[in-house]
Amino acid sequence: MDRLLVGVDFLLRSVTLAPRRLSWHMRNAKLRRGLKSIGKRVRISEPAELFPLDRIAIGWNVVIHGPVFIEANGGVSIGSNVAIARGCQILTSNHIYDGDALPWDHASTHKPVVIGDNVWIGADVVILPGVTLHEGAVVGAGSVVTRDVPKCGIVAGNPAVLKKHRDIERYERNKREGRLRLVPDDISRHTLVS
Repeated sequence: MDRLLVGVDFLLRSVTLAPRRLSWHMRNAKLRRGLKSIGKRVRISEPAELFPLDRIAIGWNVVIHGPVFIEANGGVSIGSNVAIARGCQILTSNHIYDGDALPWDHASTHKPVVIGDNVWIGADVVILPGVTLHEGAVVGAGSVVTRDVPKCGIVAGNPAVLKKHRDIERYERNKREGRLRLVPDDISRHTLVS
């Protein structure tokens, strides 16, 4: 019986440690298979915690610098040509604090997060459930985004507030002329790619 318990304990530890032992090729394959959709030229630096994968859609030419935490129970859609700096958290769920238990109920609410095309999210940003960052938005480092950000809006702070807008004419010209900052083709062993 003791031998059986030792075997089960070893198996549990092996399963728990297995993700650390996987090669980056295997992690990339798991990521590509698991995501709802993923475009070309996507780079996700480790460490990266994304779950559940089947509720995350990522466009093309996207860079996500780790560490990053994306909880997608409510769904996360990341457009194309998006840059997400290190330390960001994207949340789509909330606990119910006025339910039948303290400090919160076992139930939770889920709201999707939508990140449009050409969005730039600075370091250590927190995006809360139900937020949409419209096309061309910029979020300053350390911001907590609790409300939608308009097209080409620049927000910062806790809570994030609209500071100004990008130059719309320049933005549209750059977009029309295809002036995009492309994700590098080089591959490091610490980067998940598609």
